[in-house]
Amino acid sequence: MKATRLLDTASVNLQNTLPASGSSQPWYHYIWCTPGTETYTFFNFGQGPAAPALSSQSASAAQPSSTSASTIASSQSTTTYDVAGTLAKTVTILQKYLNKTADGPISGTYTAAYAGMNVELYVQNHEKERVTYGVLVSAFTGLYQVVTDYNHKNTPIVIQINDGKWGELGIGYVGLLVGGNVTDCQYSVVPGEDFPCEQVVNGTVVGGLT
Repeated sequence: MKATRLLDTASVNLQNTLPASGSSQPWYHYIWCTPGTETYTFFNFGQGPAAPALSSQSASAAQPSSTSASTIASSQSTTTYDVAGTLAKTVTILQKYLNKTADGPISGTYTAAYAGMNVELYVQNHEKERVTYGVLVSAFTGLYQVVTDYNHKNTPIVIQINDGKWGELGIGYVGLLVGGNVTDCQYSVVPGEDFPCEQVVNGTVVGGLT
């Protein structure tokens, strides 16, 4: 597959195109194929923290008649969530590692979180245990392209990483650290329903915003 645009999985017949998935999750809502690689990633966007309540006085003064809800939430939130920055920094770190060392499989899981970004990136191997550092670079590069091209730089994501003939290699998330605490990493599939990020990878959360 050589698509370089965001595809809605409901609009294409993937069953005759891609290897079967062994995941406990269903097909995610979108697919992105990283240009120049055999890595393709299924994913759903989550929803960031809600905006703090406005007082009637500040609400009437602001009059955000044409401003999107996500923009309002971002401008009023006291915490900055940098999904794009986390993906970009992780790709840089992994690429430097690969420049010095031969590619190889990750040891079960891979986690990254950086000061000031309030985001946790997590990937775990599927039973095939073929997620390599090179595959992570390809997958995270693709996700960075998505969040920057489609204005989701601060949006949490759940992901399924696939590569070439192997099909699914691993699943994971790019979750927001609510309050900056790793134990509070949350992903929301519908407004008002927040789940710990760990539930995304154990099969509890199978939906996603459309």
